[in-house]
Amino acid sequence: MTPRRWLCTLWICAPLAACGGDPTPEEAPPPPLVVEPELTSAPVDAVHVVRDGETFGEICGDQGIPHAEMQAMLDTTMPLHDLTKIKPGRAIQLVFDSETDAILALAYPFASGNEWVVVERPNTGAPFEANLHEIPYDIVPSVATATITEKRNSFWSICTQIGMNEADILALAEIFRYDLDFNSQVKAGDQLAVWIEEQYLDGSVAKDQYGHALAARYVNEGKVHEVIRFSPTGGKPEYFTRDGMSTRKQFLRSPLKVMRVGSGFSRNRFHPILHKNRPHYGTDFSGPSGTPVHAIGDGRVTFAGWKGGYGNLVIIQHDKRYSTRYAHLSAFGKGIKAGSNVDQGQIIGKVGATGLATGPHLHFEFRVNGNAVDFMKQEFEHTEPISDADRPAFEAVRDRYLLELDAVLPPAATSDTTDAADAADAAEAADAATAE
Repeated sequence: MTPRRWLCTLWICAPLAACGGDPTPEEAPPPPLVVEPELTSAPVDAVHVVRDGETFGEICGDQGIPHAEMQAMLDTTMPLHDLTKIKPGRAIQLVFDSETDAILALAYPFASGNEWVVVERPNTGAPFEANLHEIPYDIVPSVATATITEKRNSFWSICTQIGMNEADILALAEIFRYDLDFNSQVKAGDQLAVWIEEQYLDGSVAKDQYGHALAARYVNEGKVHEVIRFSPTGGKPEYFTRDGMSTRKQFLRSPLKVMRVGSGFSRNRFHPILHKNRPHYGTDFSGPSGTPVHAIGDGRVTFAGWKGGYGNLVIIQHDKRYSTRYAHLSAFGKGIKAGSNVDQGQIIGKVGATGLATGPHLHFEFRVNGNAVDFMKQEFEHTEPISDADRPAFEAVRDRYLLELDAVLPPAATSDTTDAADAADAAEAADAATAE
């Protein structure tokens, strides 16, 4: 029998840099205990955590799996997932025949952590079959809160503080994306409360700790923003305001997901290259070269090419009234050309430094009837109200969810920025006490 390499490991996911920056190492919470579900038809014999640069073939070779059987597993799982594209940090489960030591089953998790692709066979020599398995989590809603402080000064850092993982944080930021730009609008004293699905497996908190955010409240400089998750009749779950309006708006709050505002709209700004004062009819969003640039709304591309000081420029006409410009791009998005239609959130280019630019950034202009206006001061209405038929059911769900948020973050008590600042001071003191 071929000797087997037995591996006992913990799987730790590294956080992404997003939503205003990473917490520093001392701010990061301890990683949650890994609970790996056994999804195959027999007890798992080995768990292998994929290392950087490691291939599926190398893993199979280390586990004594012949090339022919490795290829058979690849071919069988291809309609569901390409196992040659495994990711570092993912835990692969393996089951072997106790007599022949041949591979009987292998399970690989998807990025969401809620589904695994499992390839297995009843005995040595039988053909492999592949299926998707959903992890049977027990869902228990719970509430989590956090406050922006000098130490925890980004949306990312307060979300990691309460135990949310990278996917959950990005999903929550997307929900608020029409009203808040968490890279530029976060202020000390801002408060967050989330009524969220906590996931358990066999009585233990799962690796992907949270599921859907059922409701959330974010208080930004005293202004309350709320979202409630609800499934309209015959439709998919969506997020609505407490008044039953879809959180979707005609325009996103920012064309970049990860950035900071470098220079705002101005009628008279000193130009760093021309060395003279001139109007700056736009907003400069700072971001690394190559950062994806998203269309803030649906529309038609009227120009995509080189245009003087703008460098590589994309102009989108959204309707008869509104248009937007995205300048200094290093590259254009796939299929972006004059006459092409774009959807809200579609990548239309990448951040660069072409034209009159001192470094990588996006020069963004928002125009009304052809005239440039300060985009950061624009307010857009919510659209698509919930149907009259669905309203009673929605209001019942809304009232139940908001009751949970009210218990930990009452909107009336946070309408004053002084109260929010006091909350930030209290949270800072709690951090200090914990550190001591």
